[in-house]
Amino acid sequence: MFRVDSHQRFTPEHPPEHFGPILQRNKFAGSVCVVEAGDDPAVADFDFVMAIVVREAEGAELAQWRRLRKFRGALWTGVSGPLEALPHGETLDLLVRTPDLPAAARLAERSPERKIVIDHLGCPDIAGGDFAEWARGMAELARLPHVYCKLSGLVRVAPAPWNAADLRPYLHHALSCFGPGRLMFGSGWPDCLPEYAWKETLAAFTQALGAAPIPMREELLGGTAARFYGIAVQLNSEEGAA
Repeated sequence: MFRVDSHQRFTPEHPPEHFGPILQRNKFAGSVCVVEAGDDPAVADFDFVMAIVVREAEGAELAQWRRLRKFRGALWTGVSGPLEALPHGETLDLLVRTPDLPAAARLAERSPERKIVIDHLGCPDIAGGDFAEWARGMAELARLPHVYCKLSGLVRVAPAPWNAADLRPYLHHALSCFGPGRLMFGSGWPDCLPEYAWKETLAAFTQALGAAPIPMREELLGGTAARFYGIAVQLNSEEGAA
């Protein structure tokens, strides 16, 4: 199985050298790295970094990243960024909360040719009980075939301490709306720390998902991310022979 962590970043305290071994131990081929405009482009030199998304940057700030082969697109907080600043073919991550989901759908309707992904399951307020409003917003977004969703940062989305029972209705609603072909797992590392290690972010996902056929897991754990971000699927020799 080709596995990709679709959402993580680095900090001075949590550099790439710390993250590569985590992926390797858990049999993940690589990750999609979210960077700030001022970060060091040398992160692209790490083999496990398979795609790069730049947060809150435009114009000249974005130029150095666009030169990199692994660059894929931008991440916006909210929906007020300038679509015209993003060339055709670049992806767009949206970090929005439940009240912003209708506006995110209107933005997506204006750009039907662009692949858009909603990060962190749309940041529902699970503790506040906003399921109905969130569910309507996600269903509206899912009607647009170019909109995807990340099942990322689940240990932070859930009330602390996280519980699979709290997450399950949200994850299953996303599955019913988007289907596995437009959903992707992401850890949100290192924002899960210090309370939760990377492996616990995967546990939150798998336990909330529950029993699922292998083809569905293959999509959620890597296939969807590979298609969305244009990542070449590479199986090791042992997997290729299976």
